[in-house]
Amino acid sequence: MSEQETVDRINAMLAEMPPLAAAALVQQWHKDAARMGAQALEPAPLMRAPEFPWGLHGLNATVARYECRQPGCSTVYLEQADELPGPLTLPANFTADDVSAAITAQANERSQLRLDRVQQAFTEHYRTEHPEALKEINGTPSLAAR
Repeated sequence: MSEQETVDRINAMLAEMPPLAAAALVQQWHKDAARMGAQALEPAPLMRAPEFPWGLHGLNATVARYECRQPGCSTVYLEQADELPGPLTLPANFTADDVSAAITAQANERSQLRLDRVQQAFTEHYRTEHPEALKEINGTPSLAAR
């Protein structure tokens, strides 16, 4: 099927939909395209995705193992992936949605702090072991080169 045939089929499908549903679908497509475009601009990370859980399995399996991306490098970084959360901050007359939002915000913050620690560890590793790779990783300037 050609690109024009695909566009024609999509336009025919949209014409058959109620106007509000079609508008909502097109709006979601624009949001998805913007999100995917932003992701495409992100530089390649210095480390591979974590292996989790690593080591022990079961209730004590809270360690994530990150590996260096450079070919032949055996450097790994182990990070405690599930530190205990602190107290939640809730309004006086909180609802279930408030609790959910507070838990999500706390989890996102812990996740970002953990990622920052791992990124910092690998930035230092690259500065000492792979300085030539800091300027460019897969054709994209790396975070550590900035």
